[in-house]
Amino acid sequence: MKGLFQKLGKPLRKRLSPVLRPLEGGFDSLAVYNPTVFKAGNCLYMLYRARDRSTDCTGVIGLATSTDGVYWARHPQPVLCPGMELDRYGCEDPRVVRVGTDYFLTYTGVSEWKRGGDFRSHIVMATSRDLVHWKKRPLAWRDLPSHWQGLNLKAATLLPFKVRGQW
Repeated sequence: MKGLFQKLGKPLRKRLSPVLRPLEGGFDSLAVYNPTVFKAGNCLYMLYRARDRSTDCTGVIGLATSTDGVYWARHPQPVLCPGMELDRYGCEDPRVVRVGTDYFLTYTGVSEWKRGGDFRSHIVMATSRDLVHWKKRPLAWRDLPSHWQGLNLKAATLLPFKVRGQW
């Protein structure tokens, strides 16, 4: 596992206060949470789940950038929103990797949701070249083990390198 952590990079030091908070009146006015952060060149990029007060949607994906990991500039609009059957009620838990010039985002799509409890979630993937414009690519999970059938799958990620010779 030591080699795996060397490839993933050194974690940032913890702070006592959050680096992002909900903004009054924005698409992230209710909550900002569950981010994925990565470095490309001299810039840090954060994709995060956001919620506002005007909808029952469980989340959209926002984008913020930073040069120091403390002060972040937000993109003014969400970069990924519900728009197909698998994520009809929300886009959650973003995880991103870069392979070459392409970004691969896995996220949790919520297809059914009732206030106070029941939901149905799926792993969905999207690709981008600029982190703002995403093309959704629903994954087809074939031959899942029987004990996985009916589960709500969440927070999957891809690794941008082989582990023990396999992707």
